[in-house]
Amino acid sequence: TRCNAGAYSFLNELNPNTGGMLGMPVFDLNGDSEVTSSDFVNIPYDVNGDGTIEAGETIQGNPSSKAFEGRLFNPAILREDTTNTNDDNPEETKYFSSSQGSIQTVQEPAENRGVYFWQQIE
Repeated sequence: TRCNAGAYSFLNELNPNTGGMLGMPVFDLNGDSEVTSSDFVNIPYDVNGDGTIEAGETIQGNPSSKAFEGRLFNPAILREDTTNTNDDNPEETKYFSSSQGSIQTVQEPAENRGVYFWQQIE
């Protein structure tokens, strides 16, 4: 932002094989503390190909990035313990401290392979 010391950070969750969008929601967009199919978004799209987007012409999509005000620092990751449950879809919560003096949290499906690497681009 011009004339402002502020900044934005972007958390990207991408397909590691293609670098593209994942085929499922990864962010809790509706705030219900669960990452489910209700966290898709409707994206305006020219469904019939006539060059204009009419009301109601949308496709379902899921964002692969989320913006935060300020600079986010490396997260602490808390993985839900599912050893005593029948939950096949464990979730994890990432806690980010920020340059804004706050802690941002992101709840999402847990990585089922474990963490292979972490890349931070500055």
